[in-house]
Amino acid sequence: MRRSKEAKGLDRFGRGSPPYALPETAGASVLVAGLVAGGVLLLRGGNSKQQQQQAKEEAEEEEATQIAEEACSACGGSGLCPRCKGEGFVFKEVAEETASRARKAAKNMATRYTAGLPTKWTYCNRCSSTRSCTKCQGTGTQQAATPTTL
Repeated sequence: MRRSKEAKGLDRFGRGSPPYALPETAGASVLVAGLVAGGVLLLRGGNSKQQQQQAKEEAEEEEATQIAEEACSACGGSGLCPRCKGEGFVFKEVAEETASRARKAAKNMATRYTAGLPTKWTYCNRCSSTRSCTKCQGTGTQQAATPTTL
């Protein structure tokens, strides 16, 4: 009698099934990984007090710097000059009455819109066209006044 492919342990393509040692190998590798992870945890366990103390000190330092540095009141924390908004120049102010007269005198819609806008500008005197806030030197933060004790 001839044996069929299924009886021989072959699939329909004529290949054999995988060996049974494969699951044992996977189990052994999981066991080894677990032992390594446990060993690492045991070794790190002795330094936990030092790590907790170091983390606490870092948190205190960070809190102290956050308290000491506040957003600049002049620029609102942006670091840009509040007068020229970081552009380095300012438009000369046009009186509302003058702007409305210019709009009424304009002949077409394009000039009617632009007639009321300022055309003259000057360099910013507050920041001398450096574009950064003069109060905080462009950092956006101010050092808070620390109380002095005698």
